[in-house]
Amino acid sequence: MGEYGQITFAEDGFANVQIERTSACEGCGICEKKGGKMNIRVKNICGAAVGDYVLIELKDGIFAKAVFWAFGAEIIAFFAGLGVGFFVCGAVGADKFSELGGLITAIIFVGACYFWIHKNEHRFKKNDFVPVATRLCGSDGGVL
Repeated sequence: MGEYGQITFAEDGFANVQIERTSACEGCGICEKKGGKMNIRVKNICGAAVGDYVLIELKDGIFAKAVFWAFGAEIIAFFAGLGVGFFVCGAVGADKFSELGGLITAIIFVGACYFWIHKNEHRFKKNDFVPVATRLCGSDGGVL
C-alpha cells in the first residue's frame, strides 16, 4: 500500500512530500495536516528532486508496530496495573478497596507507559517508522 505526492524540499537523503489526504490517512498521525493536503518527511531512496512525484511506502509490518505502540502498549499497561492493584490490595488486607486500588494503579501504569513512549518517540521516528520515497511517479500516480 502506498501514497504518491510531490517533493517540496529535498536534502541529505530526506525529502518533504506534499500529498492529498485520502480516507486511508484518517487516523494515522504521521503527516502534518494543512487543509486537504498533508506534508510528510520521507527517506528519499529514489533520489527525487524538488517538483518530482514519488511513491511513498512504509516497510512491511511497520503500520502494525505503530498501532501497537499507539494503542496496544497502553491497553497492556492498563490491565497489568489493574491486576497489580487488585493483588496489592488483597495482600495488605484491604479487600474492600481492591477495585479502587486496581483502578488507581491501572491509571498510574497507563500514565507511565504514555510517558515512556513520549520520551522515546525520537527513537521511533528516526528508525523504522519513517516512510520511504521508493520510486518516481507521474503526477497522476503512475510509475515512470
